[in-house]
Formats: sequence, C-alpha cells, structure tokens
Amino acid sequence: GARFARRGVRLEAIGFWSEYSNITGECTASSGCTLDSINQQFNGGAARVLGLEALGAVRGELFWGIRGAAELSYTLTDARFLTDFQSTNPSWGSVRAGYQLPYIPSHQGQLRLRLSKGPVELGVGAMYYGEVREVAGEGAPLDAVRVPDRLLLDATASVDLGMARVYFTATNLTNQAALVARRPFGARAQAPLLFQVGLKYSFR
Repeated sequence: GARFARRGVRLEAIGFWSEYSNITGECTASSGCTLDSINQQFNGGAARVLGLEALGAVRGELFWGIRGAAELSYTLTDARFLTDFQSTNPSWGSVRAGYQLPYIPSHQGQLRLRLSKGPVELGVGAMYYGEVREVAGEGAPLDAVRVPDRLLLDATASVDLGMARVYFTATNLTNQAALVARRPFGARAQAPLLFQVGLKYSFR
C-alpha cells in the first residue's frame, strides 16, 4: 500500500491478497441454515480473496471560521473458490473452480462530508453497497438469489459543552426498504429510519 498526506490532503491505496488452502464456513441462523445444521462447519477447499482499497480526504478552512472536511473511500473485492466440491452448506451447494463466494460485494464505497464551527459539528454520509449473490456461482446471479445494490444516507450533529458532548444521529434518511437478504426465513429489508440522541462525558 501507499499513503500520502500534506496540507490537509490525505490519499491512501492498499491492495490485499489472501490465499486459503481450505476455507471453512459456519452455518448460523442468520446465514440461512436449517435448525439441524446450525453451528456446523463446512470445508470449502481452496479460495482466493483479493482486491483494492482506496481513500481520499481533504480538510481545511472555508469561510466565516467554518472548517470543512470530505472523505471518499472505495473497496473492490474479488473472492472466488479455486476447487470443485459439493457442500451441504446451502450458500455453497455444487461449486466449481472460479465460482464467486456468496455475500461478498464486489464494490463498496462511502462519502462523508463535515462542517464545523466552534463547538458545533454537522455531517452527512452516503454508503454504497454493491449487489451480492446468496449462493456461490459465476456471472450475473438469478433474481431469486440476488441482493440488489443499495445506497444509504445518514446525518450527524454534535455540540461540545466542555467535558460533555451532545450528539444526534439519523440513519437511513430516506427510510428505504431495500432488500438486504432472503435467508434464513424470506426477504428482509434494511432497518428503517432511526434517530438517536446521546450524551458523552469525559472524566479528566
């Protein structure tokens, strides 16, 4: 990987490559297993996970004493089995070398913007999750085992009060009911619009 930082600008790029001689998977209730298979482990043979992570950020003074910051990150991932095998794991099934691993998006990204002045800070964010397949395979997944890509928006606000900090967060601002998984008991939607208010206190 490589990093660069100068005068409020930060750039990072990191490549990763993981080789598995015998990858294992565990059957859990959340991954879509039947009750008699929960907590069982399954061998998946050889597999390879490789990709790239990139980040760019900038911060500085804007106007009227307001400071701004922006950060953009992106992850590219390619995860594939390298051997043929048969598995009773419902997310693997009949696998051939070159099949993509399930539940691993090829593309993910995030953008965050922040403004601050004195003790007050405001922020907004957008998170992108690429489509995933729910069963190992290659090519475009069938609709029955495909989780579409989705974009989620959030917002934050905080005020520093000396040793205390009051904060506010809102997630899924558009209250979208995007599909996140079908296993184990049918389609499940993204969590709805959620507001949180809290207080942090630092003992010094």
